[in-house]
Amino acid sequence: MKFNLLISFILLTFSTYSQNTISIGKETIIHSEILNEDRKLDIYLPKNYEKSDKSYPVLYLLDSYYNFTHAVGTVEYLLLNELIPEMIIVGIKNTRRNRDLTPNSKELNKEQQERLGLTGGADKFIDFLDKELITYVEQTYKAASYKVIVGHSLGGLFNIYTFLKKPRFI
Repeated sequence: MKFNLLISFILLTFSTYSQNTISIGKETIIHSEILNEDRKLDIYLPKNYEKSDKSYPVLYLLDSYYNFTHAVGTVEYLLLNELIPEMIIVGIKNTRRNRDLTPNSKELNKEQQERLGLTGGADKFIDFLDKELITYVEQTYKAASYKVIVGHSLGGLFNIYTFLKKPRFI
C-alpha cells in the first residue's frame, strides 16, 4: 500500500511538473488603412529583450501561420551556435495570400486568373509594410534599422518583386 502511494505521488509530481506552458511569442493585431483590414502578427522577442537596452534586427516573416514556429526554432538554433545575432521576428498572417503576394500580371489567361482568384495586390502590400507595419514595429519595439524579409513560394515571388521594385526597401 505504501509503495503504491509513493509511486502515485511520484507520477503525480512528474505530470504536474511536465505541464509548463512553452511560449515562443505573442499575437497582436494592427489595423491597416492601406489594406482596409486588420492584420494578425506573431511577435517573437529575444530571451533577454525586456532587460536589454540594445536594439535588434527585425526579420519580417511572410506566411506566419505556417512558418512562425519553424522560423523561431531556426533562429534560436543559429543563435545558440553563435551564427547570427539576436533578432525580433514579426510574422505576418495572411488574409488573402494570392492577392497580397502577387504583382499585377497581364500574362495570366482567364483560366489561370480563375484558378488563382484575386491577384495583383503586391504594390499595396509593399505600401502596408513600408508605411504601416515597419513604422508600427519601430515605434513599439527596440528595432534596429537592419531588417530582412523572408518568404517562400508566393512569398519568394513577393520578395523578388519587392527587390526589383524598391531595391533599398528592406
